[in-house]
Amino acid sequence: MASRKPENLDMFDLDIDKLSLDTVDQREAIIKHYAENTDAIWFYSTSGGKDSDVGAVRLLELVKDPNRIVFVHANLGVVEHPGIMDHIKKYIPKESEFYVVKNENKDFIDMVLLRGFNLANLGNVRLI
Repeated sequence: MASRKPENLDMFDLDIDKLSLDTVDQREAIIKHYAENTDAIWFYSTSGGKDSDVGAVRLLELVKDPNRIVFVHANLGVVEHPGIMDHIKKYIPKESEFYVVKNENKDFIDMVLLRGFNLANLGNVRLI
């Protein structure tokens, strides 16, 4: 019996009132629903942080076929932690594709500065 797609919940709805254990279950139900389609390919963006790690492991549990998951990491440039790639590769199965994207024209710091980052908004924070 096929699972039913949950109603009235967008996978990417970040309304703070909807971020509860109930909605985590509902989002997992959405993933399970689409995981039944063996033609579906999943793209997962990972930063290598703990939230990304847990999400990747959970997606692998739900989709079950690592050949159907493509992992993507956006390199942050000069602020990228030197060990992050080795860390990410520890939990990505060999069967999954893995891509690292990097903008050669700007890095994370450039994007922050281009967005209009204002030191006056930091208050008592000191940059070192």
